[in-house]
Amino acid sequence: TGAFTLQHELTLRQTPEGIRMFQNPIKEYETLRIDAQKTVIDAVLTPDGENPLADFSGDVYEICATFTPTQDTTQVGFKLRCGGNEQTLVYYDLRDGRLHIDRTNSGAVPAGNFAGVYSQQTSRTQDGKISMRIFVDWSSVDVFGNDGQTMGTALIYPQFSSTGASVYTQGGNAHVKAEIYPLSSIW
Repeated sequence: TGAFTLQHELTLRQTPEGIRMFQNPIKEYETLRIDAQKTVIDAVLTPDGENPLADFSGDVYEICATFTPTQDTTQVGFKLRCGGNEQTLVYYDLRDGRLHIDRTNSGAVPAGNFAGVYSQQTSRTQDGKISMRIFVDWSSVDVFGNDGQTMGTALIYPQFSSTGASVYTQGGNAHVKAEIYPLSSIW
């Protein structure tokens, strides 16, 4: 169940912790965006509030999002490829400072330990924000946290009908600004 990930550009950057490697998808992927069908979100999320993506449906798309959480917020993120009992979670947990990919309910499970939650330590920006760039495909999710500070890929096997999505917060409110682009095929 290996995965070919997106092509990355690797850079070295000075951080408060010293020089670190960052990785981001190559700019050429932006040519696949279908700008005319872009979904834009600029909203304050509440834990029990409305889902700005309630009418969204997609199977191959890119999300560029920035969250600004309040002091009591514990988690911000997305539920992707939702349908029936299926969803893949991509979220930042402010309690542990980690960016997570949770595929425990993402669909078919080809191996015993396939379903799981994977995470990486990810610092918030100096102004307390969390940025995510997420590529969703038929059977994979690629996540880039805080402009390439962290990166993760997970294979997922949802039903073809699982095309819903939501953006959420837990514990407290969070402002989210996001653009979601349907993507054309590279073939």
